[in-house]
Amino acid sequence: MVSKKHWAPTASVEVGEVRQSETGAWVVSGRLAPNGICPECGTPSRQRHGWRRRRIEDFPAQGQAVWIELKVCRWRCLNSDCRRRTFSDREAAVATPYARRTSRQAQLL
Repeated sequence: MVSKKHWAPTASVEVGEVRQSETGAWVVSGRLAPNGICPECGTPSRQRHGWRRRRIEDFPAQGQAVWIELKVCRWRCLNSDCRRRTFSDREAAVATPYARRTSRQAQLL
């Protein structure tokens, strides 16, 4: 089997586990490196609000579908003038906001 490092869609994703589901699809579990910068106002935050899971489809491997399950950190915006109260870390190299496919797969489709 290929090492976990080869399953990461970008360097900012730390892969924790690669497993095959009952349906035969590969599931890559990992977490996005936390950065805590509000996308609205640009204010850095160190106050975590929690975590959320994000599931994104990636290129097939060995003839099977590949799903990336990312653990993404949620933050509180510390700027009282900002419209956002909470926000998630974003990494456009992995996937754009609200996307269901990785950026590299979306480019081909």
